[in-house]
Amino acid sequence: MSAQIIVAAPDAAPSAIDALLAAGIRLIQAMQEAGGAPLATVSKIATWIGDPASYIILLAALMWCVNRRTAYRLALILVVSNALNIIIKNAVQLPRPYHQVSGLNLIEETGYSFPSGHSQNSAAFWLCAISALTGKKKYALLLLPLCIGLSRICLGLHYPTDVLAGWIAGSLIALVVLTVLPPLARFILLRAPILKEESVAQRMPLILAAAAALAFNGFSGGDTSMGGLLFGMVAARYVLEKKGLASKITAQEGRLAVKAARLGLGLVVLAGLYLGLRQVAPGAQSPHYTLFRFLRYALVGAWVTGGAPALFLRCGLSGTRQ
Repeated sequence: MSAQIIVAAPDAAPSAIDALLAAGIRLIQAMQEAGGAPLATVSKIATWIGDPASYIILLAALMWCVNRRTAYRLALILVVSNALNIIIKNAVQLPRPYHQVSGLNLIEETGYSFPSGHSQNSAAFWLCAISALTGKKKYALLLLPLCIGLSRICLGLHYPTDVLAGWIAGSLIALVVLTVLPPLARFILLRAPILKEESVAQRMPLILAAAAALAFNGFSGGDTSMGGLLFGMVAARYVLEKKGLASKITAQEGRLAVKAARLGLGLVVLAGLYLGLRQVAPGAQSPHYTLFRFLRYALVGAWVTGGAPALFLRCGLSGTRQ
């Protein structure tokens, strides 16, 4: 079956697109033949680094043990990037390469192909993470998006054009976050002084998160995970601020053993929430599936940004500001 892109540029004939996709398949086959088992193993490791579970563990560690503010911002960037990727994939609906050549994929994967979510999310995440670091060695982190993207080609999960588009999309997201949003926010604050009032400033992120979650849910083809995650994260942070707990919690303070206890306890509960709720939630055939998926991811986001820090504070595991 020949893969067809449903949304294509007006000047791009279907035959030209098919030829481009066929060239991508030949490149995948050449890379797999040349690299063999060693390249496949390295590619699987690189892909795992770019998996959502890896980001969740990393962001939880940053949120609970390093810097809450930086981790929160990176988490928002990652969620928005992934939500946009899901929306684009559902609009384009390009089948993956192994739908044309059976057995081309070296691991199992679901969903559409264009653009590569691993490539897009890694570019957006690590480019923004680099901006928060100091020193020349930080630019070595640019190898991560490169390796993650290439791994998706080697494993036969994406066409090279999918990966290239993902890198471009992720870079554009990082560019907007780093260069456009800060001056835009300052401009809006100057034009609308009411936003500086504490009560309004606290509510505005929650209102924006609810609106964004609604938009994500409406255009994601029934995948409500990112909308739920975004709303849960922002709502939990709002509750912490409303109760006056946010100013008392800091991730930087505490001995290594205390931070390890935080991370261990937090991840155990996180795994229980995610896996446990998935077991009791209705399946994809249920009319309530999207609602329960939204709630499950909302609870996961709320735990990472609010529930866990509040529990650490209560248990004496959190470094606190007096």
